[in-house]
This record gives sequence, C-alpha cells and structure tokens, in this order.
Amino acid sequence: MSADFSIIFDLDGTLVDSSLGILGSLAEAFKSAKVKPIHPLNTSLIGPPLREIITYLAPGLTLPKVDQIVSAFKCHYDHIGYRETKPFAGVCAALYLLKSKGVELHIATNKRTVPTRLILAYLGWSGLFNSVYSSDSIQSISPTKAELLSSQLMCEGLSSDCTYYIGDRLDDWYSASANGVRFVWAQWGYSSSYLEFSDNSLILHSPDLLQSLPGIACS
Repeated sequence: MSADFSIIFDLDGTLVDSSLGILGSLAEAFKSAKVKPIHPLNTSLIGPPLREIITYLAPGLTLPKVDQIVSAFKCHYDHIGYRETKPFAGVCAALYLLKSKGVELHIATNKRTVPTRLILAYLGWSGLFNSVYSSDSIQSISPTKAELLSSQLMCEGLSSDCTYYIGDRLDDWYSASANGVRFVWAQWGYSSSYLEFSDNSLILHSPDLLQSLPGIACS
C-alpha cells in the first residue's frame, strides 16, 4: 500500500546525533591550522554549511586559511569523525515502520555527499531512502537548503502539497516554506530554543509520533 505523503528529512540533528564527530573534527582542523575559534564548539553550530561554520568560529580568516581548515576537517571527518554518528532514540524504528507503510523517505542535508553516504552505510540505512540530496548535489556556488529542496522536489517528482520536510532548525522551516512544503519540527534535535509557527507547521517531540502525521496515519 502506498502512503499519500512523502517525507524529506534533514540529517544532522533530526535523524542522527553527529555532534561528537563534527565537533571533534572541527577541533582537529582548527588545531592543525593553528587557529583558535572565538566561539565554543557546541551543538548550536551544527546545521549550516561547513564554510559558514568556520567563518563564524573565526571571522576574518583569509580564503587560503579557510580552505586549509575545510580540507583538514574533511580528511578527519571522512575517515574518523563520521563513525561517531548515532541515531536519535526511536528514529530507527520509526523509519522502518514508515517504510513498511509504503511511505517514500528522502534526505536533504547541508552535509556533503561523501560523509552522508558513509553515515548511511555505517548505520545500515543505505536502502531506506528513495533519494539523498546533499550540499554538493546541485550546481550552485553556495547552495541553500531551499534550493536543495526545490531541486529534489522537481527531480524526484514530489508534490509540495503531499510532502513533509522534517528538520530541527528555523532555517529548515524557511526552506520548507519557500517551497510550499509543510514543515515538521523535530523537537528532539539540536535547536536550543522553542520554535513557534504561524502556519500549518507541526511540532513533534518524539520520532515515535512520525507515524501519526496526517496522510500517513491512515496509510
């Protein structure tokens, strides 16, 4: 039986807790470049593209220095850091249940393709998702999550009226709203403040509730 709706998930802070690996690899990258971040390394950093995180942590760096830190991060994370990734409690069961209902599952993430695929394989999730779109999946100098979602909706033939986007950051809501997609806030994720929405967005405090989303519960 096919469900009426598809679900696109953010990855970091929504499906998985990747904070240990990301923050550890950032620390190693800054250390190797002999640069001291001006902000603490904590989960509030996770979500935006890598270069945006680096320039926030160390404003005023030259482009070559940013490139050096980016390269060091990628090397450490793609070999070591990604293995620190863990699913949030209840996520695995929720994904498999949704899949059994015939719901199409997708991912749209600011993470690069290489570590995204490594994480999915490491967790045994490679066959769960109909499509996986990463920051380098589309041709853009500096792709936004909104652009990524737009490309995914078009290329995968997904109707914005019959698709949910589930994320943990306000930026995820902006991206969903820009594409006419109903947003679901994963309250269990990294957002440090309570989010409120004036539209038809939904708030879930547990992955167990994913199966109760309108249009999916009746499938």
